[in-house]
Amino acid sequence: MVESMSSETLSTSFEHVSPQVAIPPFWQRLNKFFLFPLQAESLIYGLALAACSLFVYVPLLGPIILLVLMLAISRYAFKIAALSSYGIFNLDEYTPMQEEDEWKKLPWKFVGAVFIQLMALVFVVARVPELAPIGFLLFSLLLPATLMVLIKEHSLASAINPQELWGCVTGVGWPYLVLCAFTFLLMQGYAVAYNLLEAIIPTWLFWPGSLAVFTYFAWVNAALIGYTMYQYHFNLGIDIINEYQGEEQEGQPAPNAREAGRQRDAAISRMVQQGQLAQALEQARQWLHDSPNSLAEHRRYHRLLMLDTDVAERQRHGQQWIELLLKNRSPSEALQVYKDCAHNAPTYVPQSAVITLALAKDAWKANDSALALQLLRGFDKRFPSHPLTPDVYALIVRVLQQGLGRHEQAMAVFQGLQRRYPQSPHTLEVARILKQPAAPSIDAKKGGF
Repeated sequence: MVESMSSETLSTSFEHVSPQVAIPPFWQRLNKFFLFPLQAESLIYGLALAACSLFVYVPLLGPIILLVLMLAISRYAFKIAALSSYGIFNLDEYTPMQEEDEWKKLPWKFVGAVFIQLMALVFVVARVPELAPIGFLLFSLLLPATLMVLIKEHSLASAINPQELWGCVTGVGWPYLVLCAFTFLLMQGYAVAYNLLEAIIPTWLFWPGSLAVFTYFAWVNAALIGYTMYQYHFNLGIDIINEYQGEEQEGQPAPNAREAGRQRDAAISRMVQQGQLAQALEQARQWLHDSPNSLAEHRRYHRLLMLDTDVAERQRHGQQWIELLLKNRSPSEALQVYKDCAHNAPTYVPQSAVITLALAKDAWKANDSALALQLLRGFDKRFPSHPLTPDVYALIVRVLQQGLGRHEQAMAVFQGLQRRYPQSPHTLEVARILKQPAAPSIDAKKGGF
Protein backbone atom coordinates (compact mmCIF):
# COMPACT_ATOMS: atom_id res chain seq x y z
CA MET A 1 0.00 0.00 0.00
CA VAL A 2 1.27 3.41 -0.91
CA GLU A 3 2.23 5.33 2.18
CA SER A 4 0.24 8.43 3.04
CA MET A 5 1.86 11.82 3.49
CA SER A 6 2.33 13.25 6.93
CA SER A 7 -0.58 15.25 8.26
CA GLU A 8 1.81 18.14 8.93
CA THR A 9 2.86 18.35 5.30
CA LEU A 10 -0.72 18.21 4.08
CA SER A 11 -1.95 20.83 6.52
CA THR A 12 0.84 23.18 5.44
CA SER A 13 -0.17 22.75 1.84
CA PHE A 14 -3.82 23.59 2.48
CA GLU A 15 -3.48 26.43 4.95
CA HIS A 16 -5.65 28.82 2.94
CA VAL A 17 -8.60 26.42 2.78
CA SER A 18 -11.12 26.51 5.58
CA PRO A 19 -10.87 23.45 7.83
CA GLN A 20 -13.41 20.64 7.71
CA VAL A 21 -15.43 19.51 10.67
CA ALA A 22 -14.65 15.92 11.52
CA ILE A 23 -17.49 13.54 10.71
CA PRO A 24 -18.66 11.77 13.89
CA PRO A 25 -18.51 7.96 13.80
CA PHE A 26 -21.77 6.20 13.04
CA TRP A 27 -22.03 4.59 16.48
CA GLN A 28 -22.37 8.09 18.01
CA ARG A 29 -25.37 8.90 15.84
CA LEU A 30 -27.65 5.90 16.28
CA ASN A 31 -30.55 8.10 17.37
CA LYS A 32 -30.39 9.93 14.03
CA PHE A 33 -30.82 6.69 12.10
CA PHE A 34 -33.88 5.68 14.13
CA LEU A 35 -35.42 9.10 13.46
CA PHE A 36 -34.66 9.10 9.72
CA PRO A 37 -37.77 7.11 8.62
CA LEU A 38 -39.96 9.42 10.72
CA GLN A 39 -39.42 12.40 8.42
CA ALA A 40 -42.62 13.54 6.73
CA GLU A 41 -41.89 12.12 3.27
CA SER A 42 -40.66 8.70 4.38
CA LEU A 43 -43.30 8.38 7.11
CA ILE A 44 -46.19 9.10 4.73
CA TYR A 45 -44.75 6.81 2.08
CA GLY A 46 -44.17 4.00 4.58
CA LEU A 47 -47.69 4.24 6.00
CA ALA A 48 -49.12 4.27 2.48
CA LEU A 49 -47.24 1.09 1.63
CA ALA A 50 -48.44 -0.52 4.85
CA ALA A 51 -52.03 0.42 4.03
CA CYS A 52 -51.66 -1.08 0.55
CA SER A 53 -50.71 -4.37 2.18
CA LEU A 54 -54.42 -4.88 3.01
CA PHE A 55 -54.76 -5.95 -0.61
CA VAL A 56 -52.50 -8.91 0.16
CA TYR A 57 -55.65 -10.65 1.37
CA VAL A 58 -57.15 -10.48 -2.14
CA PRO A 59 -57.20 -14.00 -3.60
CA LEU A 60 -54.67 -14.71 -6.35
CA LEU A 61 -53.39 -11.10 -6.35
CA GLY A 62 -51.97 -11.28 -2.83
CA PRO A 63 -48.50 -12.66 -3.68
CA ILE A 64 -48.09 -10.20 -6.57
CA ILE A 65 -49.06 -7.23 -4.41
CA LEU A 66 -46.68 -8.36 -1.67
CA LEU A 67 -43.84 -8.62 -4.19
CA VAL A 68 -44.57 -5.12 -5.50
CA LEU A 69 -44.62 -3.71 -1.98
CA MET A 70 -41.31 -5.35 -1.07
CA LEU A 71 -39.80 -3.95 -4.25
CA ALA A 72 -41.04 -0.45 -3.38
CA ILE A 73 -39.63 -0.72 0.15
CA SER A 74 -36.27 -1.93 -1.17
CA ARG A 75 -36.04 0.81 -3.79
CA TYR A 76 -36.69 3.48 -1.21
CA ALA A 77 -34.14 1.89 1.11
CA PHE A 78 -31.49 2.13 -1.59
CA LYS A 79 -32.52 5.73 -2.18
CA ILE A 80 -32.06 6.51 1.53
CA ALA A 81 -28.67 4.81 1.61
CA ALA A 82 -27.50 6.55 -1.57
CA LEU A 83 -28.58 10.00 -0.40
CA SER A 84 -26.98 9.43 3.00
CA SER A 85 -23.71 8.38 1.35
CA TYR A 86 -23.65 11.79 -0.40
CA GLY A 87 -24.27 13.63 2.88
CA ILE A 88 -28.01 14.29 2.36
CA PHE A 89 -29.78 13.38 5.61
CA ASN A 90 -32.78 15.68 5.39
CA LEU A 91 -35.21 14.53 2.73
CA ASP A 92 -36.38 18.14 2.29
CA GLU A 93 -33.00 18.82 0.65
CA TYR A 94 -33.52 16.13 -1.94
CA THR A 95 -34.23 16.92 -5.55
CA PRO A 96 -34.35 14.28 -8.29
CA MET A 97 -30.87 13.23 -9.36
CA GLN A 98 -29.66 11.43 -12.43
CA GLU A 99 -28.67 8.44 -10.34
CA GLU A 100 -32.25 7.82 -9.27
CA ASP A 101 -32.99 5.66 -12.31
CA GLU A 102 -30.05 3.47 -11.38
CA TRP A 103 -31.23 3.20 -7.78
CA LYS A 104 -34.49 1.63 -8.97
CA LYS A 105 -32.54 -1.29 -10.45
CA LEU A 106 -30.45 -1.96 -7.35
CA PRO A 107 -32.88 -4.32 -5.55
CA TRP A 108 -32.77 -6.73 -8.50
CA LYS A 109 -29.00 -6.46 -8.68
CA PHE A 110 -28.74 -7.12 -4.93
CA VAL A 111 -30.86 -10.26 -5.28
CA GLY A 112 -28.66 -11.36 -8.16
CA ALA A 113 -25.46 -10.70 -6.20
CA VAL A 114 -26.73 -12.60 -3.15
CA PHE A 115 -27.83 -15.52 -5.34
CA ILE A 116 -24.44 -15.75 -7.04
CA GLN A 117 -22.63 -15.54 -3.72
CA LEU A 118 -24.84 -18.29 -2.29
CA MET A 119 -24.21 -20.52 -5.30
CA ALA A 120 -20.47 -20.02 -4.89
CA LEU A 121 -20.79 -20.89 -1.21
CA VAL A 122 -22.82 -24.03 -1.97
CA PHE A 123 -20.23 -25.06 -4.57
CA VAL A 124 -17.39 -24.75 -2.04
CA VAL A 125 -19.28 -26.42 0.84
CA ALA A 126 -20.34 -29.34 -1.36
CA ARG A 127 -16.66 -30.13 -1.92
CA VAL A 128 -15.33 -29.20 1.51
CA PRO A 129 -18.16 -29.52 4.08
CA GLU A 130 -15.83 -28.51 6.91
CA LEU A 131 -15.76 -24.97 5.49
CA ALA A 132 -19.53 -24.50 5.91
CA PRO A 133 -19.43 -22.49 9.20
CA ILE A 134 -16.67 -20.21 7.94
CA GLY A 135 -18.38 -19.83 4.57
CA PHE A 136 -21.75 -18.82 6.00
CA LEU A 137 -20.07 -16.42 8.44
CA LEU A 138 -18.15 -14.82 5.58
CA PHE A 139 -21.30 -14.61 3.48
CA SER A 140 -23.14 -12.83 6.32
CA LEU A 141 -20.28 -10.42 6.94
CA LEU A 142 -20.09 -9.45 3.28
CA LEU A 143 -23.76 -8.47 2.96
CA PRO A 144 -23.22 -4.83 4.08
CA ALA A 145 -20.21 -4.58 1.74
CA THR A 146 -22.35 -5.91 -1.12
CA LEU A 147 -24.91 -3.17 -0.46
CA MET A 148 -22.19 -0.52 -0.30
CA VAL A 149 -20.58 -1.58 -3.57
CA LEU A 150 -23.96 -1.60 -5.32
CA ILE A 151 -24.80 1.88 -4.01
CA LYS A 152 -21.40 3.20 -5.07
CA GLU A 153 -20.90 1.43 -8.41
CA HIS A 154 -24.48 0.46 -9.49
CA SER A 155 -22.90 -2.70 -10.93
CA LEU A 156 -23.77 -6.35 -10.34
CA ALA A 157 -20.31 -7.38 -11.56
CA SER A 158 -18.70 -5.12 -8.94
CA ALA A 159 -20.97 -6.50 -6.20
CA ILE A 160 -19.67 -10.03 -6.74
CA ASN A 161 -16.05 -8.99 -7.30
CA PRO A 162 -14.01 -10.10 -4.24
CA GLN A 163 -11.54 -7.26 -4.79
CA GLU A 164 -14.31 -4.64 -4.75
CA LEU A 165 -15.91 -6.17 -1.66
CA TRP A 166 -12.62 -6.43 0.19
CA GLY A 167 -11.76 -2.85 -0.80
CA CYS A 168 -15.01 -1.73 0.78
CA VAL A 169 -14.31 -3.66 3.99
CA THR A 170 -10.76 -2.32 4.29
CA GLY A 171 -11.95 1.18 3.38
CA VAL A 172 -14.09 1.20 6.51
CA GLY A 173 -11.56 -0.75 8.57
CA TRP A 174 -12.25 -2.38 11.91
CA PRO A 175 -15.51 -0.38 12.40
CA TYR A 176 -16.92 -2.55 9.62
CA LEU A 177 -17.35 -5.31 12.21
CA VAL A 178 -19.24 -2.86 14.42
CA LEU A 179 -21.47 -2.03 11.45
CA CYS A 180 -22.18 -5.74 10.92
CA ALA A 181 -23.09 -6.09 14.59
CA PHE A 182 -25.54 -3.18 14.40
CA THR A 183 -27.19 -4.51 11.24
CA PHE A 184 -27.61 -7.88 12.95
CA LEU A 185 -29.20 -6.21 15.99
CA LEU A 186 -31.59 -4.31 13.73
CA MET A 187 -32.68 -7.59 12.15
CA GLN A 188 -33.26 -8.97 15.62
CA GLY A 189 -35.27 -5.87 16.49
CA TYR A 190 -37.62 -6.59 13.62
CA ALA A 191 -37.97 -10.23 14.73
CA VAL A 192 -38.90 -9.15 18.26
CA ALA A 193 -41.43 -6.59 16.99
CA TYR A 194 -42.87 -9.20 14.61
CA ASN A 195 -43.53 -11.61 17.47
CA LEU A 196 -45.16 -8.88 19.55
CA LEU A 197 -47.46 -7.84 16.72
CA GLU A 198 -48.51 -11.39 16.06
CA ALA A 199 -49.72 -11.68 19.64
CA ILE A 200 -51.55 -8.38 20.14
CA ILE A 201 -53.09 -7.14 16.87
CA PRO A 202 -56.18 -8.44 15.04
CA THR A 203 -55.59 -10.88 12.24
CA TRP A 204 -56.77 -8.49 9.52
CA LEU A 205 -54.17 -5.90 10.63
CA PHE A 206 -51.30 -8.33 10.68
CA TRP A 207 -49.94 -7.55 7.23
CA PRO A 208 -50.11 -3.74 7.56
CA GLY A 209 -48.56 -3.87 11.01
CA SER A 210 -45.77 -6.29 10.17
CA LEU A 211 -44.98 -4.49 6.91
CA ALA A 212 -44.83 -1.14 8.69
CA VAL A 213 -42.37 -2.53 11.22
CA PHE A 214 -40.31 -4.21 8.50
CA THR A 215 -40.22 -0.98 6.50
CA TYR A 216 -39.11 1.03 9.52
CA PHE A 217 -36.19 -1.25 10.40
CA ALA A 218 -35.16 -1.63 6.74
CA TRP A 219 -34.93 2.13 6.30
CA VAL A 220 -33.11 2.60 9.61
CA ASN A 221 -30.56 0.05 8.39
CA ALA A 222 -30.30 1.87 5.05
CA ALA A 223 -29.62 5.17 6.80
CA LEU A 224 -26.94 3.49 8.93
CA ILE A 225 -25.15 1.96 5.94
CA GLY A 226 -25.40 5.18 3.93
CA TYR A 227 -23.98 7.27 6.75
CA THR A 228 -21.10 4.81 7.19
CA MET A 229 -20.26 5.29 3.50
CA TYR A 230 -20.43 9.06 4.04
CA GLN A 231 -18.13 8.82 7.07
CA TYR A 232 -15.53 6.88 5.08
CA HIS A 233 -16.24 8.53 1.69
CA PHE A 234 -12.59 9.37 1.07
CA ASN A 235 -11.43 5.77 1.58
CA LEU A 236 -14.33 4.48 -0.53
CA GLY A 237 -13.80 6.96 -3.35
CA ILE A 238 -17.18 8.70 -2.99
CA ASP A 239 -17.52 12.32 -4.04
CA ILE A 240 -19.98 13.71 -1.49
CA ILE A 241 -22.43 16.55 -2.09
CA ASN A 242 -22.77 18.03 1.39
CA GLU A 243 -19.81 18.55 3.71
CA TYR A 244 -20.43 17.88 7.39
CA GLN A 245 -20.93 21.24 9.12
CA GLY A 246 -21.18 20.22 12.73
CA GLU A 247 -24.06 19.46 15.05
CA GLU A 248 -25.02 23.10 15.44
CA GLN A 249 -25.93 23.32 11.74
CA GLU A 250 -27.24 19.84 11.34
CA GLY A 251 -30.80 19.47 10.22
CA GLN A 252 -30.86 22.86 8.51
CA PRO A 253 -32.36 22.29 5.11
CA ALA A 254 -30.36 23.51 2.13
CA PRO A 255 -33.01 23.68 -0.60
CA ASN A 256 -32.32 27.39 -1.10
CA ALA A 257 -28.65 26.79 -1.85
CA ARG A 258 -29.45 23.90 -4.15
CA GLU A 259 -32.14 25.92 -5.93
CA ALA A 260 -29.71 28.83 -6.33
CA GLY A 261 -27.20 26.44 -7.89
CA ARG A 262 -29.80 25.16 -10.36
CA GLN A 263 -30.75 28.73 -11.30
CA ARG A 264 -27.12 29.61 -11.91
CA ASP A 265 -26.64 26.51 -14.05
CA ALA A 266 -29.71 27.44 -16.06
CA ALA A 267 -28.48 31.03 -16.56
CA ILE A 268 -25.06 29.80 -17.70
CA SER A 269 -26.67 27.28 -20.04
CA ARG A 270 -28.75 30.00 -21.68
CA MET A 271 -25.69 32.19 -22.23
CA VAL A 272 -23.75 29.31 -23.80
CA GLN A 273 -26.67 28.38 -26.07
CA GLN A 274 -26.88 32.01 -27.20
CA GLY A 275 -23.18 32.07 -28.05
CA GLN A 276 -22.29 34.29 -25.08
CA LEU A 277 -19.44 32.17 -23.72
CA ALA A 278 -17.37 35.19 -22.69
CA GLN A 279 -20.25 36.59 -20.63
CA ALA A 280 -20.86 33.19 -19.07
CA LEU A 281 -17.20 32.91 -18.10
CA GLU A 282 -17.21 36.40 -16.59
CA GLN A 283 -20.36 35.64 -14.59
CA ALA A 284 -18.99 32.31 -13.35
CA ARG A 285 -15.70 34.02 -12.48
CA GLN A 286 -17.57 36.59 -10.38
CA TRP A 287 -19.50 33.89 -8.51
CA LEU A 288 -16.23 32.08 -7.85
CA HIS A 289 -14.64 35.28 -6.58
CA ASP A 290 -17.53 35.71 -4.13
CA SER A 291 -17.28 32.08 -2.91
CA PRO A 292 -13.65 30.98 -3.43
CA ASN A 293 -14.04 27.74 -1.45
CA SER A 294 -17.29 26.61 -3.08
CA LEU A 295 -16.92 23.29 -4.87
CA ALA A 296 -20.00 24.05 -6.96
CA GLU A 297 -18.63 27.38 -8.21
CA HIS A 298 -15.25 25.87 -9.06
CA ARG A 299 -16.96 22.99 -10.85
CA ARG A 300 -19.17 25.37 -12.85
CA TYR A 301 -16.20 27.55 -13.85
CA HIS A 302 -14.08 24.55 -14.85
CA ARG A 303 -16.82 23.18 -17.10
CA LEU A 304 -17.02 26.52 -18.87
CA LEU A 305 -13.26 26.66 -19.29
CA MET A 306 -13.44 23.29 -21.00
CA LEU A 307 -15.55 25.00 -23.69
CA ASP A 308 -13.11 27.90 -24.08
CA THR A 309 -9.85 28.12 -26.02
CA ASP A 310 -7.99 29.83 -23.15
CA VAL A 311 -5.92 26.81 -22.11
CA ALA A 312 -3.67 28.95 -19.90
CA GLU A 313 -6.60 30.08 -17.73
CA ARG A 314 -7.90 26.51 -17.53
CA GLN A 315 -4.52 25.33 -16.29
CA ARG A 316 -4.16 28.25 -13.87
CA HIS A 317 -7.56 27.54 -12.37
CA GLY A 318 -6.81 23.82 -12.37
CA GLN A 319 -4.01 24.39 -9.86
CA GLN A 320 -6.46 25.89 -7.37
CA TRP A 321 -9.30 23.50 -8.18
CA ILE A 322 -7.21 20.35 -7.77
CA GLU A 323 -5.88 21.56 -4.42
CA LEU A 324 -9.37 22.28 -3.14
CA LEU A 325 -10.68 18.93 -4.33
CA LEU A 326 -7.91 17.08 -2.51
CA LYS A 327 -8.60 19.10 0.61
CA ASN A 328 -12.27 18.08 0.34
CA ARG A 329 -11.30 14.46 -0.24
CA SER A 330 -12.51 14.11 -3.83
CA PRO A 331 -9.53 12.34 -5.42
CA SER A 332 -11.36 10.94 -8.43
CA GLU A 333 -12.58 14.38 -9.50
CA ALA A 334 -9.13 15.87 -8.82
CA LEU A 335 -7.56 13.33 -11.17
CA GLN A 336 -10.15 14.11 -13.85
CA VAL A 337 -9.47 17.85 -13.55
CA TYR A 338 -5.75 17.17 -13.94
CA LYS A 339 -6.42 15.10 -17.06
CA ASP A 340 -8.54 17.94 -18.46
CA CYS A 341 -5.76 20.44 -17.85
CA ALA A 342 -3.00 18.17 -19.15
CA HIS A 343 -4.88 17.27 -22.35
CA ASN A 344 -2.58 18.10 -25.27
CA ALA A 345 -0.19 19.61 -22.72
CA PRO A 346 2.02 16.77 -21.42
CA THR A 347 4.32 19.19 -19.58
CA TYR A 348 1.48 20.44 -17.36
CA VAL A 349 2.05 19.44 -13.73
CA PRO A 350 0.92 20.76 -10.35
CA GLN A 351 3.10 23.56 -9.01
CA SER A 352 3.11 22.08 -5.51
CA ALA A 353 5.25 19.09 -4.56
CA VAL A 354 2.67 17.95 -2.04
CA ILE A 355 -0.16 18.11 -4.57
CA THR A 356 1.96 16.30 -7.16
CA LEU A 357 2.64 13.39 -4.84
CA ALA A 358 -0.96 13.29 -3.59
CA LEU A 359 -2.33 13.08 -7.13
CA ALA A 360 0.23 10.45 -8.10
CA LYS A 361 -0.74 8.30 -5.12
CA ASP A 362 -4.41 8.63 -6.03
CA ALA A 363 -3.60 7.64 -9.62
CA TRP A 364 -1.70 4.61 -8.31
CA LYS A 365 -4.62 3.62 -6.11
CA ALA A 366 -6.87 3.94 -9.15
CA ASN A 367 -4.59 1.50 -11.03
CA ASP A 368 -3.51 4.21 -13.49
CA SER A 369 0.24 3.58 -13.51
CA ALA A 370 0.88 5.70 -16.62
CA LEU A 371 -0.77 8.73 -15.06
CA ALA A 372 1.17 8.27 -11.82
CA LEU A 373 4.45 8.25 -13.76
CA GLN A 374 3.37 11.28 -15.78
CA LEU A 375 2.85 13.22 -12.57
CA LEU A 376 6.12 12.13 -10.96
CA ARG A 377 8.39 12.51 -13.99
CA GLY A 378 11.03 15.17 -13.34
CA PHE A 379 9.99 15.67 -9.71
CA ASP A 380 13.56 15.96 -8.41
CA LYS A 381 14.36 18.59 -11.05
CA ARG A 382 11.23 20.65 -10.36
CA PHE A 383 11.64 20.38 -6.58
CA PRO A 384 15.37 19.89 -5.87
CA SER A 385 16.17 18.29 -2.50
CA HIS A 386 12.53 18.34 -1.46
CA PRO A 387 11.77 16.35 1.74
CA LEU A 388 9.19 14.30 -0.20
CA THR A 389 11.76 13.07 -2.74
CA PRO A 390 12.28 9.69 -1.00
CA ASP A 391 8.48 9.19 -1.03
CA VAL A 392 8.45 9.98 -4.75
CA TYR A 393 11.31 7.59 -5.57
CA ALA A 394 9.63 4.81 -3.59
CA LEU A 395 6.33 5.34 -5.39
CA ILE A 396 8.05 5.38 -8.78
CA VAL A 397 9.69 2.04 -7.99
CA ARG A 398 6.33 0.59 -6.96
CA VAL A 399 4.66 1.78 -10.16
CA LEU A 400 7.44 0.52 -12.40
CA GLN A 401 7.86 -2.82 -10.64
CA GLN A 402 4.35 -3.73 -9.52
CA GLY A 403 2.27 -1.71 -11.96
CA LEU A 404 4.16 -1.95 -15.24
CA GLY A 405 6.58 -4.83 -14.69
CA ARG A 406 9.60 -2.71 -15.74
CA HIS A 407 12.14 -4.27 -13.43
CA GLU A 408 15.27 -2.73 -14.96
CA GLN A 409 13.88 0.79 -14.78
CA ALA A 410 12.70 0.16 -11.23
CA MET A 411 16.22 -0.98 -10.32
CA ALA A 412 17.73 2.18 -11.81
CA VAL A 413 15.45 4.40 -9.72
CA PHE A 414 16.14 2.25 -6.66
CA GLN A 415 19.86 2.73 -7.09
CA GLY A 416 19.37 6.50 -7.12
CA LEU A 417 17.24 6.29 -3.97
CA GLN A 418 19.81 4.00 -2.37
CA ARG A 419 22.71 6.34 -3.14
CA ARG A 420 21.02 9.56 -2.04
CA TYR A 421 18.98 8.30 0.92
CA PRO A 422 20.66 5.15 2.26
CA GLN A 423 19.09 5.50 5.72
CA SER A 424 15.60 6.38 4.60
CA PRO A 425 12.80 3.96 5.59
CA HIS A 426 11.68 4.18 1.96
CA THR A 427 15.00 2.72 0.84
CA LEU A 428 14.51 -0.29 3.08
CA GLU A 429 10.90 -0.66 1.95
CA VAL A 430 11.80 -0.54 -1.74
CA ALA A 431 14.66 -2.97 -1.16
CA ARG A 432 12.17 -5.48 0.21
CA ILE A 433 9.95 -4.97 -2.85
CA LEU A 434 12.86 -5.58 -5.19
CA LYS A 435 14.47 -8.13 -2.87
CA GLN A 436 17.75 -6.22 -3.00
CA PRO A 437 20.28 -5.51 -0.22
CA ALA A 438 19.67 -2.18 1.45
CA ALA A 439 23.35 -1.17 1.62
CA PRO A 440 24.46 1.58 -0.82
CA SER A 441 25.66 0.27 -4.16
CA ILE A 442 29.18 1.28 -5.30
CA ASP A 443 28.13 1.13 -8.93
CA ALA A 444 24.95 3.06 -8.43
CA LYS A 445 24.19 5.46 -11.23
CA LYS A 446 23.18 9.01 -10.51
CA GLY A 447 19.51 8.88 -9.50
CA GLY A 448 16.69 10.74 -11.17
CA PHE A 449 13.52 10.20 -13.02
